[in-house]
Amino acid sequence: MPHSRPSLLEIVDRNEATAASNLGLPELPRRSVESVLLRAQAGGTHLLYGYINWGTKQFLPTRCDPEELPDHAYLWNKPRKDATVASGPVDILGTDGAVIPIETEILRNDGKVYLTTAEVTVSDGSATLEVEADEAGAAGNASAGTSLTLAAPIAGVQSTALVAAAGIDGGFDIEDEEDWRGRIVERVQKTPHGGNVTDFEMWAKEVPGVTRAWAYKNYFEASSKQVGVAFVCDDAEGGPIPTSEKVDEVLVYLDSVCSATAHPVPFAPTAKTIDFDIRLTPDSIAVRAAVELELRDLLQREGKPDTTILLSHVREAISTAPGEYDFAMTGPDADIVIAKGEFPIFGSITWE
Repeated sequence: MPHSRPSLLEIVDRNEATAASNLGLPELPRRSVESVLLRAQAGGTHLLYGYINWGTKQFLPTRCDPEELPDHAYLWNKPRKDATVASGPVDILGTDGAVIPIETEILRNDGKVYLTTAEVTVSDGSATLEVEADEAGAAGNASAGTSLTLAAPIAGVQSTALVAAAGIDGGFDIEDEEDWRGRIVERVQKTPHGGNVTDFEMWAKEVPGVTRAWAYKNYFEASSKQVGVAFVCDDAEGGPIPTSEKVDEVLVYLDSVCSATAHPVPFAPTAKTIDFDIRLTPDSIAVRAAVELELRDLLQREGKPDTTILLSHVREAISTAPGEYDFAMTGPDADIVIAKGEFPIFGSITWE
């Protein structure tokens, strides 16, 4: 039967009843020395019960406190994914021959610091610098066109620079505790089998930034040993579809952990944009925002390659939005079919 922690009052009553019985009394006098001592002892016992309750929750990664997750992670060889450093190109103007040294500091308007990773010489009036953030984390990502400023002037080089078209990306925060817990639980539930599809899915999710993965044997050729691994990065600034650099990173990692007889081929699924046409009652900014939140959550929960998102689930998501009383939806007008190589992306809502 499940363990139940008695209340402090229950422990006091139990102690006093036992003592009275042993003394041959119907009950202890209320202000007796025995009663005072038993109440003090009950407090300590109640704390011990609390510790036992806490301890039983730490045995399993599904219920343990965050502070205990590292022990479970060590046992199942699922370390937490560290934060990663954002990097990318920056364009700057200057006089031909001017040199920008390695580790030159460049600042963003909010004070974020970037460092150049190589010495560059200005040619044809400009130079492209490869930079990386001084600290790991998603805060280092910057979109194309973001303005940057040299921390110290350099002769022959303009003080301002712009993030190039490729952007500064690849920065991810340390893995969320609940995502980490989920990977540990998945490892407990899915025993490795030397390279089956679930192994490839778990391996792919060990790469920083990768949140979900789906593996398919013989995906590219019948009877081949190639294993297709589609994956997404839900927390990436540019959206969940991974970049070619992230695909290469996953390939390198999969090659390092899988057997020589298997040939992993990670790839970015094709984005399938899902748009909606909805008429709301009541139609307000707050209700619209609530409906959008519910639809995004639906795609997050059920969206994956090779699946069907039922139209009834879409209608249910809209109906559960706080403040919604009634609605009419003209699009989509059928179940949303996601092909094996596709991934659903929330597009837009047209409010009728």
